[in-house]
Amino acid sequence: MLEQMATIIGKAVNIGYPELEPGIESEAVASIWHRYSGVAHGYAWPEQVDVGDFITDFGMVVPVAHTAFDLALKRSKAPER
Repeated sequence: MLEQMATIIGKAVNIGYPELEPGIESEAVASIWHRYSGVAHGYAWPEQVDVGDFITDFGMVVPVAHTAFDLALKRSKAPER
């Protein structure tokens, strides 16, 4: 389920950036999810993994959050069925 979520989010964020290889965003989203989920649950292993940094991760999380808010706003304005 997490990989599917990462793939969908990666495709949504990639719109407008055709120069990026397909899947880079998906891989970044999955990696960020796994590492910060470990941090949120108090595990020590994310501190041992030497990949990414806060600024780079934040640069990926911001467009993902923007996409989520944009989709939620569009859905709230959609006519009821």
